[in-house]
Amino acid sequence: MTAKFYAPLCQGAEEYNKSTVAVAGWKGVMPALEKGEKIIIDGKADDKAWSRAGSYFLLPDPEVKSEAVEVRTSFKALRDDKNFYFFINCEEPLTSKMTSIKRRRDDTNIWQDNDVELFLNTDCSRKGGYQLIFNSSGSLSDNSFRPLLDWKWNSGAQWRVSVTPGKSWSLELKLPRKNMKAAKEKIVFNVLRSRFIGDKRDPFQTWSPRVRRGHDVENYGTLEFKKTTPESLIKGGDFTEKQIGNRLGKHIPLRWCSASRAKLIQDTRIFRTGGVSLRLDGNCDGVIYYDMPFLKPDTRYRINYYIKLDNIESLFQWGGGVVFALDCGILPRKVITFPPNSKYVGTMPWTYQSFEFRTPKNLRQNINRCYLHISRFKKYNRGTAWIDQVELFELPEK
Repeated sequence: MTAKFYAPLCQGAEEYNKSTVAVAGWKGVMPALEKGEKIIIDGKADDKAWSRAGSYFLLPDPEVKSEAVEVRTSFKALRDDKNFYFFINCEEPLTSKMTSIKRRRDDTNIWQDNDVELFLNTDCSRKGGYQLIFNSSGSLSDNSFRPLLDWKWNSGAQWRVSVTPGKSWSLELKLPRKNMKAAKEKIVFNVLRSRFIGDKRDPFQTWSPRVRRGHDVENYGTLEFKKTTPESLIKGGDFTEKQIGNRLGKHIPLRWCSASRAKLIQDTRIFRTGGVSLRLDGNCDGVIYYDMPFLKPDTRYRINYYIKLDNIESLFQWGGGVVFALDCGILPRKVITFPPNSKYVGTMPWTYQSFEFRTPKNLRQNINRCYLHISRFKKYNRGTAWIDQVELFELPEK
């Protein structure tokens, strides 16, 4: 990537991370329980309904430069007309050393414990809301805030904390909607985890990546009651599918398959959305590709993804780097690169990328195949890159 392009890209990344667009785009879905379904609050989330709820993963405190989590934390959300339901799972190999005590209800010192905190702004005003703090000993303190804390507010919650020794602790929660402002089609929401092991407290984890303090309601994400965004044409773009040999899943056409000496590596400590990312490091010497037989000729598309770079350095006199591109199946070879006519080099935090393009009229004219490919070759560059949440959407004609 040339310095001329890279400088504005970094500036654009910083502006994006500070923009309201970043907040508005951070969404999850809270499905409704189906007729006859019930949730038994036992801390285990083994009711069938939970299998329909997506898993959303917490990210490290924005001040953590490595952007890596030491332990993973995820949550699921469901609803019915009377209640919200949440399940939070905290990976924890050191359960015997968790620092937490049984506390009386609304003990304001609960924040000193190993805990998780839920924040809800149910009317989506982003002005105040409700906070529930649960420690790993099963105690609860809840309040409303606007912005002063009111500890007299009672959530009416039903909850259970469960500990699996040496593996995790979890919270299952039933939260009556009647004790909060009415929610219509969505709620503004966030989860924080404060891990306290022995005498060591880790930096907090947060679902909403721009949050820098608990009551930072302006930067919370959104849980929609029904999914409002279209389905991506690229399936498995969160890299969560099981790896089988040199590919993810058993799909034909192939999804995320490594070629040549490339090694497909799923990173579960550095990611952006689904708890996994694709890592391209010194073990990746080649191409990771995704077959795209569904692409249409002469059609507008938009591709989105997150990318992170750690000291990607070119070793090639004509410019190495990580390449993200679409091979159009045309000879002489026609490739559309993202960013246009460039490659990724240098160091960059997780950055959202979005590019619009048009496929050529003679798509697949010479080779009956087109595919997206991500490449990193040892002889051309060193360093590490991560890719996450790759999406593709067809656009209407202007």
